[in-house]
Amino acid sequence: MINSSLSGILQDSIGREQCRQVLLVSRVGTVVASAVKDSTPIAQSLGPIVASTFGTGGELSRLLGVGEQNFQLQRGRRQDLLLCPMPSGMILAATFPVQVDEENALSLATHLIDQIEALTPANDSYSDLPALNAEMRDESTALIDQLFAPAALLRSTQVSIRMAQLRDKLRGVFGFPVTPFKQDLSLDLAALEKNVDEMTQHPYCAIVAAGGTGEIYSMTAEESAEVVRVAVQATHGRMPVVAGVGYNTVIGSDMARRMEKAGADALLVMPPYYINAPEAGWIDYYKTIANSTGLPLALYSRDWAAFTPDQVARLADAVPSLQIWKDGQGNIRMYQRIMAKLGDRLAWVGGLGDDCAGGYWSIGVQAFTSSISNVSPKIALAIAAAGQAQDFTKMNEILIKYVHPLYALRDKMKGYEVTVMKEMMELMGIHAGPARPPLCAVRDEHKAELQRIVELYRSF
Repeated sequence: MINSSLSGILQDSIGREQCRQVLLVSRVGTVVASAVKDSTPIAQSLGPIVASTFGTGGELSRLLGVGEQNFQLQRGRRQDLLLCPMPSGMILAATFPVQVDEENALSLATHLIDQIEALTPANDSYSDLPALNAEMRDESTALIDQLFAPAALLRSTQVSIRMAQLRDKLRGVFGFPVTPFKQDLSLDLAALEKNVDEMTQHPYCAIVAAGGTGEIYSMTAEESAEVVRVAVQATHGRMPVVAGVGYNTVIGSDMARRMEKAGADALLVMPPYYINAPEAGWIDYYKTIANSTGLPLALYSRDWAAFTPDQVARLADAVPSLQIWKDGQGNIRMYQRIMAKLGDRLAWVGGLGDDCAGGYWSIGVQAFTSSISNVSPKIALAIAAAGQAQDFTKMNEILIKYVHPLYALRDKMKGYEVTVMKEMMELMGIHAGPARPPLCAVRDEHKAELQRIVELYRSF
């Protein structure tokens, strides 16, 4: 729970004589903290949120440790309530004794965000609080937007700013940590924490936890969320953490909520499991997952999920939180057409492999995903530096000498894109453990070749 010192800071930020009451409300509608100057009731319109989340004001007051009389919900003046999303993933709500117009509301919102963003816990402190289901959340959000003029403007403005800032950060290399397993194939979270801590001391633009390289397809939703939680903790705020989700709308939405709770900054959405969905169906798939959280989405276009420029444009219109496009097709011609169609609406990422970096950077991506980031941050970052400088002579030197030999080995058996990287990490003294089925261990006849590649990488 929020402590009393934060409550005091919240009131001081607004002015003790002006603010009657301050609440922090999560994006899904869970009231998690309160700073109450007196027992003036909040607007009745928050009733659906509180009632559907906690059942009664008594239960809410017990959770917050304050008097139940502060939560007797009665009708308040429309102009008394100010709502604004915060970068931490919370929504700030405050009631005022005087009317607040939109211009002043935006100014005040900016001031409040500056004052309390660093003081709002990103996760853990709220892990025991219940969340609304999608229908309740949508109804509550719609009600707030209808009743309070500044609400929709503040929400869309601040969320748009936050997402634009995230897009701009994603330049360079996405680190893709593997998920270490013990010999019994259980999660090795201690090894994961150590690996991510060391990985994120290098200047990657972000990491993706529980992605394809992280064997998302071999883990339960609970395990994936644990992996993301530990990755967020080990990153120490150095860079955004993107979390993998997918399968179908039910599992994907559940995973998305878990990842948001675990502290992820964005979601990497895998294609739906069913490969014959019509356009309206897969748009609904991405839209449903997007609506289950307030996190920005990165769409992973791979395997059957190949889209035309017009389809991507329609998807971006239907899913405003879609902010990042990770290409896993390797069709440079089509990707360039997609990028030309949508311009700067999305952050464009090359995601097929380190060996395809040259083609991706030649058409103007701003980042690429790297499994080599697990074994050689220097090589991964050097590839990005050459791409950003459009120095393809230098990039080709790196690719031909260091990347192509590794990828040639990875091509020798399906699944080697993960198992070779894990075995290589072990040879370099970085614990990764075995891969889970359906992946297989590196064959004996390939181990000498892998050892030579390890020595090559050590020479970089």
